[in-house]
Amino acid sequence: NTKYSRPSKFNGYLYEVEPTKRLIKETDGFLWYELRKEGGFYGIVNSKGNEILEPGYGTICYDNNIKTFRVRTKDKCHEGILSVKGRWIIPLKRKYNSVHYSAEEEVYKVVRGGYKGVCSIKGKEIIAPDKYADVALFEEGFCYKDSLGNWVKLNIDKNGKKIRVK
Repeated sequence: NTKYSRPSKFNGYLYEVEPTKRLIKETDGFLWYELRKEGGFYGIVNSKGNEILEPGYGTICYDNNIKTFRVRTKDKCHEGILSVKGRWIIPLKRKYNSVHYSAEEEVYKVVRGGYKGVCSIKGKEIIAPDKYADVALFEEGFCYKDSLGNWVKLNIDKNGKKIRVK
């Protein structure tokens, strides 16, 4: 186990600040500890006491639909998805402003700078959020909304594979 501390000043003296550790039991029975350091830095420790994510991030939310954590940067500008084992599924370096799992479509909807995109359940970017104001998955595959508000087919499925046009 790692001891978390950082020097802080109080009345001119240096002292170590340890994070608080709050046990959270999710509705699906999953147990984890939320670490919180002074200044609102968060991290994750699993129920066995192993560090999954060091304290240094913004808010962290568990999604029991897909057993992952949605992690925000400290400045609350970007989000990513972390597995319960500590592997980045959607890394913060992609700089998505928001990431939300769509249970209906079984994909992650992502937003960057006002544009929407899609990532697979495994984190593969299917549609980059750099061109379309809206995207959706229909039976015939992904579509985007054009400037007139009409849905236009992209001919790819939720795994990023091309769909043959008949």
